[in-house]
Amino acid sequence: MTTTATIESVLDARHDDTALHGPTLSDTGSIHLHRDRIRLRAVSVAGVHVGAIAEVVFDAEARRVAGFDVRLADGERRFVPLVAVVALGPSGIELDSPLHLVEEVCYYDQAGLTLPDLLDTPASRRRDRMPVRVADVVADLATGDVLALELEDGTLVPRESLSISGDAIRVA
Repeated sequence: MTTTATIESVLDARHDDTALHGPTLSDTGSIHLHRDRIRLRAVSVAGVHVGAIAEVVFDAEARRVAGFDVRLADGERRFVPLVAVVALGPSGIELDSPLHLVEEVCYYDQAGLTLPDLLDTPASRRRDRMPVRVADVVADLATGDVLALELEDGTLVPRESLSISGDAIRVA
């Protein structure tokens, strides 16, 4: 069952630091964004469920996690910048203010790269005749840095060893 609350109660609760339901992002370490997606599903503001994460959004070169494309309970889309996330709980992210739910999603649709886009982009290695599929992305949510891509054969490739363009990933 989803808890709904008035906007006033959410705004009043946002100053209560005890409302965090998980570690702060600085305490989470690295996370596999595809494999650990169960931890990235719900969005709460001061403990009140407001929506669900639809996609993880990266910058155009997949160097950093920019934030999350969120579907609110009423079906509207919002963008949540990573810097607005105060905690990562067992089932989602926590914000301290509904003001962090940015309405201008169009910019991030055009300028960003989503996790499915990145997983669908073939990675080319010199030793392989055929490109390999990207299985996962490892990121540090405390800094937003993409640390590595995990290829379908289990190989972790550090981000600095990659060249990413819109339609191809090259492994150095």
